[in-house]
Amino acid sequence: MFCVYDTTGEKLLPFTIGFASRPCCFTNGPPSNYGFDYASNKKAWMTAKLWQAYLERLNAQMESQGCRILLLCDNASSHKHDPARTPNIEVYYLPPNLTSWIQPMDAGIIRNFKSNYRWLHTKFVLDCEAAGMLNPYKVHQLDAMCLSQQAWDKVSASSIRNCWQHTGILPKLWEVERQLSNVSL
Repeated sequence: MFCVYDTTGEKLLPFTIGFASRPCCFTNGPPSNYGFDYASNKKAWMTAKLWQAYLERLNAQMESQGCRILLLCDNASSHKHDPARTPNIEVYYLPPNLTSWIQPMDAGIIRNFKSNYRWLHTKFVLDCEAAGMLNPYKVHQLDAMCLSQQAWDKVSASSIRNCWQHTGILPKLWEVERQLSNVSL
């Protein structure tokens, strides 16, 4: 799961959900020892419990920065939460038929990530093949999570800003400036 902090393009660490509570490829301890935000369940799906835990971690981060945020998300059944436990986060559920139109993540941010991931995966396979690996297409969970983090790091702040602008859900800068110029002090 990806989360963009704000319209400036700041990104949060990707949240990965897997099957195993401690994947065998993580030999030096849990995924958090490698710098990953990871959780698991039997289906490797987002659940209300995982969502609440994620929001509580995000809330603590926002509280430490003295910030309050508005979080846009789809209305998946797993996105139920207790607002009393996350006072620094206001969750706004996008209307079901409009999510793909007005959600900045769907406006190109995810496509940008996937493009970066495909490029990095291809490079990974070619490097493995050059190193003489028998099955260069075999990717362990640790490899996939590292590639995902690298692909997410390659999503630029300007790309994120452009996706926010593309949705049209934020006022244009010139509109804000015009409104501010009409305010009498």
